[in-house]
Amino acid sequence: FYMFAFITPLDMMDVRILYATSTGTAEDVAFTIAKKFRTAIPGLLIHVTDVEDYDFLSLLPEEMYVLFVVSTTGDGDPPSSMKSE
Repeated sequence: FYMFAFITPLDMMDVRILYATSTGTAEDVAFTIAKKFRTAIPGLLIHVTDVEDYDFLSLLPEEMYVLFVVSTTGDGDPPSSMKSE
């Protein structure tokens, strides 16, 4: 992460945190990470988004930094929002 600080000023960086969850655990973790980023790097733009509300085809190619937070459910199954239909 610190490597990128030399390329882009920290207060100009956008970071997208995408989460997928069935029980809310990954969402809680995503917002905790966002809070820690904001505290550590004032001015950093953090966007926390549920994968169900994110348009991967049009938005992902435009993102510079993306962090995925995904929790499993049951016996290690992916959350319903991560299952292909």
